[in-house]
Amino acid sequence: MKNKKIQKMLATVVAATLTVGCLTACGNEPANNTGSEITETSQTDTKQETVVSEEKKEPVEITYVMYDHGDEVFDDMQAVEDAVNEYIEPLIGVTVDVKKSEELGGDLAMALAAGEDIDLFWVSNAKFGPELMVNDGAYDVTDIIKEYPDIYNLIPESVWTASAYQGRNYYIPIPKEFATGMSRMIAAEFVKKYGWDFSTVKELKDLEPMLAQLYADGIDYPYLNYTHTYTLYGLDDFAFIKDYAGVARNGDTTKIISIFETNEYKEYVDLKYSWNQAGYINQAEIEQLKSATINELKNTNEVGFISWNNVPDGKNNATSRNPYEMDIAQLTENYIDTGCAFGSAYMINSAADSETVEACLKFLNTLFTDEKVANLLTYGIEGKHYELVDGRISILADTKYKTSGLWTVTAYNATTLAVGESENKEALYKEFNEAGILSCTAGFSFDQTKVEAEIAACDAVVKEYRILLEKGFYNPDEYLPIMVDALKKAGLETVIAEIQTQYDAWLASK
Repeated sequence: MKNKKIQKMLATVVAATLTVGCLTACGNEPANNTGSEITETSQTDTKQETVVSEEKKEPVEITYVMYDHGDEVFDDMQAVEDAVNEYIEPLIGVTVDVKKSEELGGDLAMALAAGEDIDLFWVSNAKFGPELMVNDGAYDVTDIIKEYPDIYNLIPESVWTASAYQGRNYYIPIPKEFATGMSRMIAAEFVKKYGWDFSTVKELKDLEPMLAQLYADGIDYPYLNYTHTYTLYGLDDFAFIKDYAGVARNGDTTKIISIFETNEYKEYVDLKYSWNQAGYINQAEIEQLKSATINELKNTNEVGFISWNNVPDGKNNATSRNPYEMDIAQLTENYIDTGCAFGSAYMINSAADSETVEACLKFLNTLFTDEKVANLLTYGIEGKHYELVDGRISILADTKYKTSGLWTVTAYNATTLAVGESENKEALYKEFNEAGILSCTAGFSFDQTKVEAEIAACDAVVKEYRILLEKGFYNPDEYLPIMVDALKKAGLETVIAEIQTQYDAWLASK
């Protein structure tokens, strides 16, 4: 990375001064301005002509690592990169060398530690804990980010608080929905058929009469479990730090508790077991999910309620991701915590010099606010990767450039609206984020280093029992005590004690 910067510093044009006089500063002139300037001196009656030739600076190139989950299509990455650079080089004096994370072996932390040429990179709590990335090479942007108000003001103060690590900001959240909450989605045709009123649904158990109707009408999957969203079952009750440890929102918010030993958790798994026994959860679900994707099941139109994370414009969002119109039954409030603030973000390599840091922030400022750049990196090139239908973006079926979506690239309001998005999308996102409740643990990040062995053992226990308990396939009276006992033998109490120690220190520092 340093060699790259040295090469750029060598490419300068020496200014020629033809006469002695007062030089007028030209710092705000375009970089390609090499013309002359005539000034008058106040020291003499004779006009003196002064010619100033500005330095022509080479653009600062940054290596920009995009999210690559494996389902994206980046065959035309070079064409997109060229189009971006053609536009931004004269605009901000920066160019990007775009890479996908898989080019780094899929292990960003190792790539950073090995000194790979990385300047700006995408991160998420789904793949990395914030403490891991801070320790392995994230630049502290706390004292510089406010110099870029177009970025800073896109993100609510509550999110800057939630995204801090030990009181400092090491990553820049991508402006999207910043609060987390849970709903269940279902085909709108069912809601119309049965005349359901979701305003009466306040918690999960309120769905039970509706599940009974679906089951009686022969729907194969009245309630379909999503394996990756089960952790948020009790979001109104708990602020989660680990799946099995957190804080009771309505209790002593200074105390870390064992969540699986609470009455609320027992009531939840009891409810799911009763639904399983009643037939609302298909007995073949686990085996079928091994051979059929969720979308394939949904396409059969034999599915009732499905897990859904709360997002702005939820109905349109859900409908756009499914083969038919969806309705939403909201089950929890929306909370802003450390995890959702780190749901999709950018970090700058701590090894970057000041010129590179500035270039990264200039680029992000443009990416978050310039429609052309945002469209290019999110959707590709118009006519080649997407087309405009009534002024809305529609991705071409045979596109050779497709990202995981807007939320992994740029701000929610930066791109042209896509087909299906609401006209007032920006207002909906702003309202959603401003209404989010700041969690009692927002800004706290648990460093697992001292208890890595115990956490690995506890995670293995959770993997063995939890999904089957929460899908209703295990009788909680029998298996819940077995899981809790196994967790304690694995070191649960040691983990909770370490979380408590760090949490106490964090509370004291606030």
